[in-house]
Amino acid sequence: MFYDKKRSWLVSSPYITSRPVALQRRFLAILESTRQPHASDFLFALPNEGLCQVMTSMEFRAVMALRLLIPKFSGLRLCSRKNCTAPMDAFGYHAICCVGKQMFQRHELVADALHMLAFDAKLQPQRNAPVQCLGLIRRRSPTTGILVTKYRPADVLLNWDRPRTCVDSTVVSPILATMPVKFVPGAAALAAQNLKYAKHDDACAAAGY
Repeated sequence: MFYDKKRSWLVSSPYITSRPVALQRRFLAILESTRQPHASDFLFALPNEGLCQVMTSMEFRAVMALRLLIPKFSGLRLCSRKNCTAPMDAFGYHAICCVGKQMFQRHELVADALHMLAFDAKLQPQRNAPVQCLGLIRRRSPTTGILVTKYRPADVLLNWDRPRTCVDSTVVSPILATMPVKFVPGAAALAAQNLKYAKHDDACAAAGY
């Protein structure tokens, strides 16, 4: 609501207009994203450890700095992720887009949250359910260290009705190396959704999901 009322003032603020064009576009992408329905709902959630509705002080400061366009450091720093030597930007955009262990952890957090919601809704969810319609993956065995090829599991399988529903979660980010002139909120998520359907819809339907 705050962004809706103050949008014209915010986008014309010298704090934004004095930045390089590429950074201005990223700022506007953040502002437009935070204006979307429910994008700020987490700010009104009461802390509850039982429901995993808690954040550390460091996490809260990082999230609010990102939303309020506040830099996190000054000077030049390189990404600390192994095999990535890209320069870090002070606003943290590279950190939320850098593909690696952190992205996998974010994916698992989203899948876990969906599983918990489905459990509360009595949809009989099954986490990492064995299915044969999401393609093959190659992962190294934790015991032997050998690469093993196997079917990708469903992040969440809902067993409450027939046909069962296979849920495959994906973490996307609207932040690109080169931001488009016109930013469309939700376009990245919609593109990822359509890609998932095009890739797996027929196979999952044939398998009875």
